Amino acid sequence: MNVIPGCTDRNLAKFSITANFDDGSCKTKAVTGLALGGIYQTCEPRGDTLSKDPCVGVHRANALTGKLACPDGFTSVLLHEGTGPYQTEYKQICDW
Repeated sequence: MNVIPGCTDRNLAKFSITANFDDGSCKTKAVTGLALGGIYQTCEPRGDTLSKDPCVGVHRANALTGKLACPDGFTSVLLHEGTGPYQTEYKQICDW
């Protein structure tokens, strides 16, 4: 049998219909009323960036945390990775 970890408590908003193994995620603190923990974007310079930082103005903080991170109880999932000549940008979504 394949093990699919997740929240197996049907009474919680974090319940995963596909989960067949309780991984403890039911017990993490939930953010009430939110099905999603926000979105944020980071950037890493690459190659020869000369004297200018190519990531200036590219970072976007999560509106829920004010940081380049997810709230407690959420996991960061890569939505998109874009590579330019001088930087790599990562768009992340915060999911259960």
